Amino acid sequence: MAEHPSDRYHALVRRAAEDAAELERAYRQAVVSGEEAFFRQAVAAALQDGRRTPVLIAWGYRLDLLPLPAPAEKTRPDHQLAEPSRPWGIVLAISLGLGFLWTLMAGDRPPVPFPDTARPLFWLGWPPTTGLAILAYLALAGKPGVRERRWLMTAAVLVALAALAGGLAWNRTDDVAFLTALHLPLAIVLALGLGVTASADRPGAQWFPLLLKYAEVLLTAGVYVLAATFLGILTSGIFQVLGVNIPPEIVEKAAAFVWGTVPVLAVASVYDARALPAHQDLTQGPLRLLRLFARLALPAVAGVLAVYLIGFLPQHFWRGFEDRSLLFVYNLTIVTILGLMALAVPAAREAAAGFPWLRRGLALTTALTLLLNAYALAAALSRVWNFGLTPNRHAVIGWNVVTLVLLAAILYSQRRATDRDWPERFAAALVRFLPLVAAWVVWVLLASPLIW
Repeated sequence: MAEHPSDRYHALVRRAAEDAAELERAYRQAVVSGEEAFFRQAVAAALQDGRRTPVLIAWGYRLDLLPLPAPAEKTRPDHQLAEPSRPWGIVLAISLGLGFLWTLMAGDRPPVPFPDTARPLFWLGWPPTTGLAILAYLALAGKPGVRERRWLMTAAVLVALAALAGGLAWNRTDDVAFLTALHLPLAIVLALGLGVTASADRPGAQWFPLLLKYAEVLLTAGVYVLAATFLGILTSGIFQVLGVNIPPEIVEKAAAFVWGTVPVLAVASVYDARALPAHQDLTQGPLRLLRLFARLALPAVAGVLAVYLIGFLPQHFWRGFEDRSLLFVYNLTIVTILGLMALAVPAAREAAAGFPWLRRGLALTTALTLLLNAYALAAALSRVWNFGLTPNRHAVIGWNVVTLVLLAAILYSQRRATDRDWPERFAAALVRFLPLVAAWVVWVLLASPLIW
């Protein structure tokens, strides 16, 4: 019986841990034979097991398995992550400027991203201005001289998206406007991702770590917003006790300013602008809590899905075809489960072989979610057949197709995976179809206002 490539490369890497020439020959052969992923996984496993020879450490840097130490920290051991420094003066200046800009854009209306409540300048303006502010932080706090042109090109893309979306949806408050309000931030996030990964030798390898950092930024921003809201409520209560009523207009302007300062602060708190996404620490901080929560929640999610699909759905099969609010719940559930699964996957520096139960749980959850996704797509298509195509149904069907493709790709990737390389195959399957996600986001953003 032929030896599996994964076992062959693990044995080779351990045998040649101090032989640079042999490892180089093995890597070149792996590239030619399409087995680069097995070589990379073998190096990661050797580093995880403590085989930190100078040759393997160099390969860890080359394959984005180890974070590069900052120049000032060269006296540290190579395998230790240097403490990231932040130019907090720049961060505070950008954050305060963005908060002031949010206040101006909100005007005399609430600072919320709803077209029927906020000014068009705010609900169309907050995503691109926030994106440009984050871009300014990344450019000013990053390594000097590292392809600054990419930041200018990314800024041009953000401005173009804002101009097109604003020109097509200005003063609209219908379903198309709400779709624009939902998809414009997604388009900005994807454009920022292109700018962040453009300087990497292998941009595709940066996207999965970047998605994880996005989740960490969202959690951090949520904590900041909750803390600011709590302090605001406490302050208002103190003034009310003193008999002073703060006018609602002042409260709205204060909320716009404070909330506007949060995005850049959240990014700066968890993302080192000097390093690529794959060089960030993916095992500590808020992301560690998110990973732990995702792994603990996975059995419950799989159990609920199994009970629903086996026990409830057969008895109420046609309810999803009749209740459109249920379709919204389905789609939100599917996207949430995809996010939980991505967070649960072991990081590059974790031993994948130590999570056999997690691999099986992810495969089961993916299969169950795929069934729910297929049912939701059938129900959405049925509503189009019976009631016609609307902007919301158009968007929902597209997202159902996108998530169906993602789930199918993830499930298929695990068929040939081993206990050592399954996290890498999971990440590769998800990243491979991110262009499909981006294409649908841009299509809904720009085509919906023209069609309806």
